[in-house]
Amino acid sequence: MTANKDRPTLAIDLGGTKIIMVLTSDPPAMLARERLLTEAVNGPEAVIERLSAAIDQFLKDNKLAPPDL
Repeated sequence: MTANKDRPTLAIDLGGTKIIMVLTSDPPAMLARERLLTEAVNGPEAVIERLSAAIDQFLKDNKLAPPDL
């Protein structure tokens, strides 16, 4: 996959205890960052739902939609 230099990149670190999302640009610069708990104790389906909702909110907060990436 090649990055489009005119669009930000969404990077996600999904761990057992936390989720970190970062918007970056090219040349490299951090545009936005969000950290939240994974809440893995609720099971894998709950983690996926939480991740999906978090991505939607993160993009909305940064005035972006998936096609903007």
